[in-house]
Amino acid sequence: MRWLVMFASAIVLAAGCGGGGGGSSFQPSGASPTGIWEGVMTFDSGDSVEMVGMIAETGEAMFLADDGQMMWGSVSGITSNRFTVGFEWALPPGFMTPGGGLGGTGEASCLFVERVDMDCDFTSTSDVHEVFTGTVGASYNDLYEDGSSLAVLAGDWLDVETNSEVISIDAAGRAFSQDAMSGCVFNGTVMPIAPAYNAYDFALVIDGCTDPDLALLNGTRYDGLGAVGDDLQPKDTLLFGVHGEVMGMPVAIRGEYRRM
Repeated sequence: MRWLVMFASAIVLAAGCGGGGGGSSFQPSGASPTGIWEGVMTFDSGDSVEMVGMIAETGEAMFLADDGQMMWGSVSGITSNRFTVGFEWALPPGFMTPGGGLGGTGEASCLFVERVDMDCDFTSTSDVHEVFTGTVGASYNDLYEDGSSLAVLAGDWLDVETNSEVISIDAAGRAFSQDAMSGCVFNGTVMPIAPAYNAYDFALVIDGCTDPDLALLNGTRYDGLGAVGDDLQPKDTLLFGVHGEVMGMPVAIRGEYRRM
């Protein structure tokens, strides 16, 4: 697992601050901001980065930026055209903010048109007290309406970056993967959140690490969201983001796997 040697940092789609969802759905009284969203995050400093994310039927949100940053949180305060997201964020392995931060917290206030687009203003603070502000503009991707099922998930999935790491998911949604060099194993579940929508809840636990540098990962849990996409053929790509905590430090993992 390539991320096992880079576990000390963090990035987008989202479980609430404590753990994975997959449980009861939140129910907006009017329009709903749920869906898969693609767009650009622009900082007031002038920097910008493309991002993709999801707001699931549970109210969980997660967004992944092209530079590796991940943001996760929960939606609240939904009206006919507005909502708020309180979120945590983390940078990818080996990266820090200009002030030396690895992650932080923030809030975004969003204006949206259901199943069309959304525009957000955000403010966040790093773990070393830097303040970042900016905007997000995103468009809805109807891939969200492809539906989900355990049958779609079942099988072996190969990491597109390493072309060697494999996640196996059985017909009951149980997931397994092992890194031969470190001995690290992750077990857990990947479950559909709502059959009508292309969104999956991930709950994974790392254990069995024999490498002394990775032993502190044993027993740590990672929660998040994922979806199945179309690349070379229909439903052949599994995309996900999960997050956890090690020694009080946020750890975020993103993955892209192709069906074998």
